[in-house]
Amino acid sequence: MAIWVALWLEDRDARRLIQFLFYATRGGQTRLAIVKALNERPMNANEIAKSLGLDYKTVKHHLEVLMRHGLLERVGDGYGCVYIPSQLLKRYWSLIEP
Repeated sequence: MAIWVALWLEDRDARRLIQFLFYATRGGQTRLAIVKALNERPMNANEIAKSLGLDYKTVKHHLEVLMRHGLLERVGDGYGCVYIPSQLLKRYWSLIEP
């Protein structure tokens, strides 16, 4: 029974996090566009900025927010590192694109 309760709490917290980051804040639509682009293929910040027509610094800010909350992972180092959806984001992808 304790495992079920822990999973339910985790699920509830993840749903709240996704709701907040993508739908309840001013930058939510930008973050949503970024994760949708990264779901198609891994990209670095510059590639994301060009493909979405956004400022590089804006993209970097949103990538940091998504990384801080465990929704993205960084592969590689430095300027050329690419970003991919984390397992947490993949698990709750249906909340982003129902």
